[in-house]
This record gives sequence, structure tokens and C-alpha cells, in this order.
Amino acid sequence: TEQLNAALESFGRHLYEDARARGAYVNLLLGVTDRRRTIRRRLQTAWDFNSLWRALMPGGNRVAMPQVVMQAMVAVAFMWGWPLVAGHLLLAFGCLLRPTEHLGALRRDLVLPRDLQRPPLEGPLFLSVRAPKNAWAGARRQFARCDDELTIMLWDALAVGSPAQEALWPASAARYTARWTAILEEIRIAIRELEGLTPGSMRGGGATALFEAFEDADHVRRRMRVTKTATAGLYIQEVGGQRFFASLPDPTGARVLGMARHSTRLLVDSVEMLVGGSPAAFHPRELQAARR
Repeated sequence: TEQLNAALESFGRHLYEDARARGAYVNLLLGVTDRRRTIRRRLQTAWDFNSLWRALMPGGNRVAMPQVVMQAMVAVAFMWGWPLVAGHLLLAFGCLLRPTEHLGALRRDLVLPRDLQRPPLEGPLFLSVRAPKNAWAGARRQFARCDDELTIMLWDALAVGSPAQEALWPASAARYTARWTAILEEIRIAIRELEGLTPGSMRGGGATALFEAFEDADHVRRRMRVTKTATAGLYIQEVGGQRFFASLPDPTGARVLGMARHSTRLLVDSVEMLVGGSPAAFHPRELQAARR
């Protein structure tokens, strides 16, 4: 029993570090106890980790990512030679995705205009979500959509020609989180373990930006792939995102705005380098030269 507890807890920690849903760990524990009911009360250690996980990921709405902060993060990612990180930031925000939905996707899940024999920017981008969190209440296979031309332009440069089985994010979720943290530290936004901006903030930030553009909660609901408008309303935090940005110290806010202003130009320059075959490692030097 001691070894079983250790194995279950170890697997639970792997799920947590991989940014998977806590429900997967709970279902595992329930499945084990269903098969061997006699050990139900002997798995306290494994259940204790579930309680710890719940404490680390408390309930309540995440802070919605302000669009201007997202743009500043994208600018830093390009300046550091991380175009793939920038691509995932834009994809998560524009498609209103949960972290696992884009970090676990394959090239075959991404549908670009060029894949449909169209010009590169003629039409939206789609991402097939193979294991949606709300599959029990809706379609088991869902498609997220992004109409942002800059996002489509970048992913056309990053993904066209890649093998169908290639992962859109070829590293671990922990690596993505580490780069997320490094970028926020560069912007000088404090990182807090239980609050603040996390990769999960992108879904709410994208929903808020979409609502501000169209002022149509039902449109946001459809794009979020949820069945109830009230559910979409929980993510739309116009005031929440603005309050977060307004709460930043004046020097930090000015730094964010300054970086965000360069995001479009940096994206266009990076796409030109990617199409031209320039390795991402050389991008920071070339972008610095272009800005002089």
C-alpha cells in the first residue's frame, strides 16, 4: 500500500507539473478504489496530494490577461529569439484556449488558410481541440477559431511544411511556464504563486478583448465553445483586466506600453526572418540591428 501511495502521488505530481486537469488525478484514484475497494481507506497519502493540488489551484476566476500586457510579452519573446513562444501566446489569446489545448496540439490539429489551398491570409485559423474539458456537455471534438491576421501570419511561417505528427510545442508544459515567468519578470510584473497572471489568464483575456470588439456575449460563448452565455460571462472581465493594469506601478505600466508598441513590427520582421530561413537564435541580433 505504501508503494501504491507513492506511485499515485508521483503520477499526480507529473500531471500537476504538466498543467493537466486535477480531475484526471481524482478519476485515477477513484478508478483504483473501484477495482480494489478494500484499500479505499489506505490511500490517504495519495488523497492528501489531491488536497495540496486543490490548495495550490484555488477556485475563482483567474485574472484576465490585459491585451496590452499580452502584446508586451509577445514583443519580449521575439526579442529573445523565442518566436514559438510568441506564437503560443497569440494562439492562446486569439483562440481563447486553455493551456493544455494549445500545448498538447499537433501540427495536424492546426488548420491554416494555406492548408485549404487559399492565400496565406485569406480566412481564419482553426485549431482542433481533441480532448476538450467540457466534452461531457458539448461536442467531443471542437474547433477553436482565430481571425487575427498577425497570428495567422506567424503560424503560417512557423508551421507550414511541418510533419502532421509534430507537436506545436515540442517541449514540456513546465518549460513553457518557465519562459512565461521569465518574460513577466523582464516586463517587471511580479510573479505570485496563487494569483496574478498565469497561462490560464489568456482565455479570459481573449474573451474580454472579443467582447470589447463586438459587445456580444453570445458571440463570445460560441468562440469559447461553451453551452451557456452565463459561463462565458464569468470569463469576461472588462474591469478586472483594466484594474490589474491600473494597479501596476507607473514605471512598469510605461514599460509595458513601450514594449507593446513594438510587437507588430517585431512580428513582421520575425516572420520575414523565419521565411528567409534565419534560425531563431539569430533573431535577437538581427532585430536589434533593424531597430537602430
